[in-house]
Amino acid sequence: MVSIVISSFNYERFLAQAIDSALSQTWPAVEVIVVDDGSTDGSRAIIERYGAHVQAILKPNGGQGSALNAGFARCRGNVVLFLDSDDILLPSAVEQVASAMADPAVVKVHWPVAEIDETGRTTGRIVPHMPLCRGDLRDRVMTEGPYGYRRPPTSGNAWSRALLERILPMPEPSFRTCPDLYLAALAPLYGRVECIETPLSRWRTHLVNHSWRDDLAQRVQEGIERDECTMSALVGHAQRLGLAADRAAWKSNAWWSQIGAAIADIASVVPENGSFILADEDDWASGSRIAGRLRVPYMERDGVYGGSPADDGEAIAELQRQRERGERFFVVAYPHLWYLDHYRDLCIWLSSSARECLRNDRVAIFDISTATD
Repeated sequence: MVSIVISSFNYERFLAQAIDSALSQTWPAVEVIVVDDGSTDGSRAIIERYGAHVQAILKPNGGQGSALNAGFARCRGNVVLFLDSDDILLPSAVEQVASAMADPAVVKVHWPVAEIDETGRTTGRIVPHMPLCRGDLRDRVMTEGPYGYRRPPTSGNAWSRALLERILPMPEPSFRTCPDLYLAALAPLYGRVECIETPLSRWRTHLVNHSWRDDLAQRVQEGIERDECTMSALVGHAQRLGLAADRAAWKSNAWWSQIGAAIADIASVVPENGSFILADEDDWASGSRIAGRLRVPYMERDGVYGGSPADDGEAIAELQRQRERGERFFVVAYPHLWYLDHYRDLCIWLSSSARECLRNDRVAIFDISTATD
């Protein structure tokens, strides 16, 4: 038995597609549980249309973590998938997951997700674009903390019941969003992580994403608190397993702490009300302004993020184009400082033609205003 738990809050527009994808699995033993987390739109009417085909949990709004807790408390599957209600599972997803989870030593199976836009069209982007990790990842997590290995978003993971019984319920106030961080951080302590290399789900990006639309400063503060809560949980579980945890060493790899510090770095270099080009692959989901500065996406297409450069030539040409438009500062930001290794000719161009203003483990900031071609 495999359980698909769909958590939903005011995603009336997308909910039916998520439910249909869960009900269309090729695996014969699937139960579908839909947790409505206090929606005020037409979501509950959509759920009612499915009748006995789904199990509905209608609860007051408590956030995504509380929805996952409620869904797991109801489900019966040996394997559990948590599906965001704006995402879609491909028909063979459960079948492939069940095969990968046949080994009882495997507690987590994950796969890359194919990005789709608001209308459901594929964008061509795979998230994450770099290979996922597999195997015994306990040492990596104990060394680097909750972000010790690359992982996909919530809808790109499956979990063993044996694992979830050890780590759920999760703390609900800290995980109104991003509950996958808690699950992914703790999983390697209890078993192996397996990887399916092809996308099994479609991950939707859209302007009403609840995780992205709040003010960036507020999201950073909430994210730092969530990181701290996750690290506390990781220390607690490690101690129960007799493992030594060095929480202080994890700080340099804590996502939101690093982003908060990176924003302070940018503000120390870029004048207030100024602008800068930001290479972050839109992972910060920051909107058009950061700390009172205008953010120009890299690469920029019609004012929005247009994907990473295809090669060094395109990477350099984009900066030359932005310089001619009057942009002065180029920022490569955590967690994408690897750009400066991957795009070697870009790095050479910056070193020889631009002025490095600041560089650390969070940001590399260059003044490109006087760069030569």
